[in-house]
Amino acid sequence: MTSRGGRTGRLGSPKALMWGLLALVGSHGAVEGQLAIEDLVITGGASAEGYQGNLPAVGVPVQDSTEFATAAIGEAAVRAELSFRTQASGTFRFTFDGGLRQFSARGFEFKDYSPREWVGTLDATYARSLGSRAGLTAGVQARGRQIDDRPPMPLFLQPGYRAGRVAVGLNLRGPRDVLYDLEVSGDRSDFLAPEFAPQIRLLNRNVYRVEAGATLTGGASFIRVFLAGEGSRYPKQNTFDPADPRRRDMTVHAGASWTHQADYIVQVGLEGRANRSNSDRPEYDALTLNALFSASLPQAVAFSAYG
Repeated sequence: MTSRGGRTGRLGSPKALMWGLLALVGSHGAVEGQLAIEDLVITGGASAEGYQGNLPAVGVPVQDSTEFATAAIGEAAVRAELSFRTQASGTFRFTFDGGLRQFSARGFEFKDYSPREWVGTLDATYARSLGSRAGLTAGVQARGRQIDDRPPMPLFLQPGYRAGRVAVGLNLRGPRDVLYDLEVSGDRSDFLAPEFAPQIRLLNRNVYRVEAGATLTGGASFIRVFLAGEGSRYPKQNTFDPADPRRRDMTVHAGASWTHQADYIVQVGLEGRANRSNSDRPEYDALTLNALFSASLPQAVAFSAYG
């Protein structure tokens, strides 16, 4: 971290700052631990893009929308992962993944726009062994997106939002090395609707989920099956029923997958979902089949296929 005068402080890097904090904690009798920066990637780029859309086919166009627009874009992103391990208390892991895109857009009727998109995810997780055959995990996640100086169509930028998630899980190794897992989680998402599209707030959602699974390992292959129940609340969606005015969904989700990891990786999965609601429109049943193949080729080349 560089000061305005151009000098670098003694705790200028994230690692030095964390070490300073841990040393302060250690001086007060905390357990000894090991801090590691496991991943740190900084990327940047630039691009030029064109956008075209048949706006009359969509509906009434927003003021200053146009049929064709261009934009020059610069972007930067940072991904970092830190872990702190102690023999007595388990492992703490912190992950940050964020980025910025700056646009310079042209082609609109009344003004030129300079939209700026911020996006980021921050994860904090904790894992600890409970004896030789059980483990506890807990996690908190915050994520979001913000758009400044949003342009009209056809330059579309996804809506901004604020979201958070809390989860607690338990792992247990049973007979014949079958690994059982149970997780309880809650998730909240609030969308930031632009002035011309207030209906985006209808996407606001609170989700509560319980998932139980079992994994059977055999050599280089393993099979996992799971069953989950999910309750969703949409505080901005009306059911038009005075006795039960806000939308509530209940979802049952189940699936199975087979994975083989050796010189190559093969995975096949089947998942089903049934959603029922106190509102008529969003009820559905869904079935998904997916397959993955990945292998290393000569000259440090990797091949992957997904369907």
